[in-house]
Amino acid sequence: MLGAGMAGKAGEPPVSPQVEYDKTMHPLLTQYCGKCHGEKGGAAGISLEAFTKVTAIQSDQTTWRKALVRLRDRTMPPPGAPQPSQLQRNQVSDWLTQTLDSADPSLLPKNPGRVLIHRLSRQEYNNTVRDLFGVTSNPADKFPADGGGGGGFDNNADTLFIPPILLERYLTTAGDVLEEASHQRLFFVRPGKTLTDRDAAKEIVTRYAMLAFRRPVEMAEAARLMRLFDRATKSGDDFEAATKFALKGVLVSPNFLFRVERDRPIAEAYPLGDYELASRLSFFLWASMPDDALFAQAAQSRLHRPEVLEKEVRRMLLSPKSRAFADSFAGQWLRARDLYTTAHPDTNRFKEFTPTLRDAMYAETIDFFDSVVREDASLLRLLDADYTYLNEELAKHYGVPDVTGQQMRRVKLVDDRRGGVLTMGSVLVETSYPLRTSPVLRGKWVLEQILGAPTPPPPP
Repeated sequence: MLGAGMAGKAGEPPVSPQVEYDKTMHPLLTQYCGKCHGEKGGAAGISLEAFTKVTAIQSDQTTWRKALVRLRDRTMPPPGAPQPSQLQRNQVSDWLTQTLDSADPSLLPKNPGRVLIHRLSRQEYNNTVRDLFGVTSNPADKFPADGGGGGGFDNNADTLFIPPILLERYLTTAGDVLEEASHQRLFFVRPGKTLTDRDAAKEIVTRYAMLAFRRPVEMAEAARLMRLFDRATKSGDDFEAATKFALKGVLVSPNFLFRVERDRPIAEAYPLGDYELASRLSFFLWASMPDDALFAQAAQSRLHRPEVLEKEVRRMLLSPKSRAFADSFAGQWLRARDLYTTAHPDTNRFKEFTPTLRDAMYAETIDFFDSVVREDASLLRLLDADYTYLNEELAKHYGVPDVTGQQMRRVKLVDDRRGGVLTMGSVLVETSYPLRTSPVLRGKWVLEQILGAPTPPPPP
């Protein structure tokens, strides 16, 4: 490891990171970066004077990892400035990577920063109202599309904005959701001889508010929601209509539409509350709200125990709902969703590319990634597996015999050229032009999606 020193010539002791930096790296940085960053108040407020020690570089991971990216994609030094040779560029890049990766944990910042408030994405909204009320119509599909931003994922809090049209859709959709909700599930208690209309409504509203807010409801919040029930009752609504009006207030509350965490000072790291941890877990693995088991562990303040946390994670991964993680992550990381948006093979030439074949190609990618996660398999399986998921139509397209029916199932492969994501139909289609294949597009896809090394911009 770098911490043990850089290897010297044969028979010589290793060179320490600081000596290597003083002897080789700092002169290179000064030569090619000193004009902009040589003194205090340098470009972007970054000066090499503040980084005479290796430990100073390791402590400022954010600055130097950004510099590493710009060094690799050749945007630093800027065009027009003296440029290092490719050998020098690789030398600094390799040294920086090793130096940052081998930093002593005590040097790393303890301040995690403020967590951005996270609006529910369309998928998260659909899954949450499904688990909350049994609504399966995917009402959020009518919302404006969620932007992926620079990271490429549509659950990035940085890019989940609130355009005015979305606010209008929230109001309309809340009513639609409550109309579609299962009547018996919604009204699990009814007024009677010993229970007034208001008491029954309060029990229903408080229960669903707790589930929707993903935490216990405060008395003031419950009182505010019940004022909606009172207003509807005074306007002549019956018990069910007035209760739904109060529940509509739940569905348009920021506490439902956003994944809210308690505000804390950001001077140092802090533990999450149990309900906050339950919410993070469920939206990460299920793209939905916590279930009763997670809520129960949170209520008992047990979720922070390592053995409880591990048990819950394993339980959640085995749940059918964990396929949402594969759909969200793999669908965007491997760009399988492009099959429904930007990938358009010429169907006049490729008549076999039917909507059902496209669906099977997408399902193959998601089911395969899901199996790697569920089985806690090596990441190498993503590139070299001896199985995949097929139905009859996709199997015939691949030339795989003895697969019948439209149901996707795990199939053992005998052709070792077929296993892994690189040869899946979804990847091959999205990295082709409408009429022909493209080695350039496929190479670019491998660099960006698999290796995480985007091609640099073209030289001047």
